[in-house]
Amino acid sequence: MRAYGILTAAMLAIAPVGESIAHETDRAQTVAAQQEAFRAAGHWIEQRRQYRRIPGISVAVQQGQDTIWSTGFGTIDRAGERPATGDTIYS
Repeated sequence: MRAYGILTAAMLAIAPVGESIAHETDRAQTVAAQQEAFRAAGHWIEQRRQYRRIPGISVAVQQGQDTIWSTGFGTIDRAGERPATGDTIYS
């Protein structure tokens, strides 16, 4: 019976580590899926920007209070010398 108690204690001690690893794996998969979605969205936005002949666009995606993706497409001047960024302010 004593061996069973030690084994149970060992399993309980390992369980949080296993849960942590599983959580990190889930998080990594979520981040990878988000990155792929942002890549595809960026491609789509850039194609539409060119088709509509829009000089520049800035895009940001927020999750709660956090900006999880921001980028710019095209340029912010007619000469095409200053690239748009996720922080570009348009007037």
